[in-house]
Amino acid sequence: MINPTNKWNVIFLVDKIPLQKMTLFKRAADRDFAPNFYTGIGGKVEQNESIEGSAYRELEEETKIKNVKLHEFARVIIDSKLRLYYFWGIYKKKILPKSDVGSLEWVSKSKVLEKEIVPTTLCVVEELVRRDFNFNSPFTVLEEESFWDEKKKVRYVTAVEVKEGLL
Repeated sequence: MINPTNKWNVIFLVDKIPLQKMTLFKRAADRDFAPNFYTGIGGKVEQNESIEGSAYRELEEETKIKNVKLHEFARVIIDSKLRLYYFWGIYKKKILPKSDVGSLEWVSKSKVLEKEIVPTTLCVVEELVRRDFNFNSPFTVLEEESFWDEKKKVRYVTAVEVKEGLL
């Protein structure tokens, strides 16, 4: 079984379905992990906390956003040691809230791959682009850790396989 401290959630807000734009969260320059990289909103799943409950908690803690229905659409498993759970939800406001740990930005779907995205999340975003941002077919990405970049403070990974469904 995966240690609870090795479970994380990642949340993307979208303008509508089919989406025209989605949120990316730019991590602050002073962060210990992946400073200045883009990812989704999210964080660690605490012990005795459900995956979904953790996603709602992180969304509210980092953005103060409530009342957004979240849906799980993807998972990442890295070397069977680390799991990331990906969610999406519709957020209809044009102005995004401020955050103490980074900045939230609307990014058009045609520009999303131009951002420097945390490698573990990049595999999911690339798969979403391949699927034309269809959230209705959940998938799991199996990844292997390639190396840790001390200068950029980020873990690089290689996507080994994409499987249909949530494993």
